[in-house]
Amino acid sequence: MSMIQPGLFALFERFPDHKSALKDQYLQSESFQTLCSDYERCAKAIKYWKLARSEEASQRSTEYRELLAELEEEVRQMLRGI
Repeated sequence: MSMIQPGLFALFERFPDHKSALKDQYLQSESFQTLCSDYERCAKAIKYWKLARSEEASQRSTEYRELLAELEEEVRQMLRGI
């Protein structure tokens, strides 16, 4: 069994009513583990670009927020299928 990583805990915060289903999916699915990792990296990138003072910061922040929303939609679809 792989070690539960911070991305799953971030999803626990986003979907608090589904902790058990998220944990079960994490333990059973390597692709869901990857999604959790992607979610965490995306959330970190949003924080980084939100604080950045470059010309591209606003655009990058928007792109990562859109990606985060797509990842959350994948989670919602997974939860509906359970």
